Amino acid sequence: MKKQVTVFKSLFPPESSELEAIRTKAWELSCPSMTLKKRPSSSPATFSGSGLIRISNNGELTFRLFTSWQRNIGDLRWDDKLKAGEIVPEDAFYDLVAIDSQGRKWTASRFLPSLTRSASGKIIAEGKLFGLTYAGRFPREMQLGGSRLSYWFFGNIKIPCNTVTKVTKFVGHGRQESMSIELNVWKFRSCGFDFLLVKESDDLMKVEASTTRNRFPKYFEERVIESLHFLLGYPVPWSVMNVKTGRSVRTVVVGCRTVTVPSQSRLPLPTDLIIDNRTGKLTVAHHRRLFDRFLKHTLSYPKRRHPLWGKLNAVYEASAGTFIDAKALTLTVAIESLLENEFSELGKPSKREQRDIRNAIAYMKEWNGPKRAKDRIGGSLSQLLRSRALDKLRELATRGAISEDEWKAWQALRNPSTHLYQSPHDSTESFIHLIEKVEVLFYHLIFYAIGYKGLYMDISLPDWPIRLYPLGKANASESSGSKH
Repeated sequence: MKKQVTVFKSLFPPESSELEAIRTKAWELSCPSMTLKKRPSSSPATFSGSGLIRISNNGELTFRLFTSWQRNIGDLRWDDKLKAGEIVPEDAFYDLVAIDSQGRKWTASRFLPSLTRSASGKIIAEGKLFGLTYAGRFPREMQLGGSRLSYWFFGNIKIPCNTVTKVTKFVGHGRQESMSIELNVWKFRSCGFDFLLVKESDDLMKVEASTTRNRFPKYFEERVIESLHFLLGYPVPWSVMNVKTGRSVRTVVVGCRTVTVPSQSRLPLPTDLIIDNRTGKLTVAHHRRLFDRFLKHTLSYPKRRHPLWGKLNAVYEASAGTFIDAKALTLTVAIESLLENEFSELGKPSKREQRDIRNAIAYMKEWNGPKRAKDRIGGSLSQLLRSRALDKLRELATRGAISEDEWKAWQALRNPSTHLYQSPHDSTESFIHLIEKVEVLFYHLIFYAIGYKGLYMDISLPDWPIRLYPLGKANASESSGSKH
């Protein structure tokens, strides 16, 4: 039997008309054939019929399926069978396969639909989808090699640019009528991949990564987004993604998600071009280096989300709120977690100190005192065998990774944030300044972990000057500047 090959239509790459429909929340798929199937169980429920998939007013993907099934809905409702506090079982979720009017096959997985009955007695299934995937392979006759990953983002995202887009308009007989040039492209190479970021309009950005190889590393899609988050200082949720590897192609639509750019994002480098006083030219070399080091450091991590992303996201979410105590607490705890993940071997007691501590623990076990007191003292002594966050910070300061002033700022912020949470502050201005110092410490720790050396923006000082990392070198204000 000859294997059927899906021929891609319309969404590879996405046409501007469909992107515009997604952006304006006007995207709608009329589907003559839809199949909704319950996840594997002893008797999976399957619904078939026609319906539609659309983007709602709040930007979410939704579907509605009109079936011909007239079975009792009560037999299919999962929420009526659960007690409060119970986790929804896996066999309560459904998967969807839909064929739209253009013959494109879409799939969605693991969601909970709502089942209702129409006036005629037929079941109507509807609900929210977390993503819609259109996949297949190109025919063998098409000589396609290499891989390409593309994202489309909605929102006025500012990026460093080093290449222009030139548009020339001609009229009859080849006479030039007008020309426009816009600096809206960032083109660079990182970790063996070619990257191209294009500001196609004020509210549309495309990010593309390509290679001559026929596959990307595992979780490469996540690593690119995480690296962008780190560089820009805030999350960049995408709306449409294309992945081409060899002859296989996959398109994913998650809805219309508008990237909200914070008014004062705490990014490690300004998105403006930076002046290199050695050449007197504007450059994005430090932006590329920062992106490259972060991507290289995280690329081989075997799980879907890298721990560094989790810490960056936690700090951002706390910063996006209005409660400054939450930001202070989240920031200090994120640094503790970062120290444990990235510098687990630092700050441990010496072999002699470990021996002495174990001798003290053994002595306490022989002490003929109250059991509760022995347990508490023994537990405290056992903690001495582990390296404390403060010990790690002090050792990093001796290496020049951070400054003494920074770890002292963390210590000053850490204890009040944890033990006096929500208590009034004596000086809001000094409290904010302490947070700013610890934010710089947070970035310096990441710089050291990923091996970055270059410029950064010091938000702990007035006017946020551009300085040079590692510490101890000449200030960037003496050798470099930024374009404003």
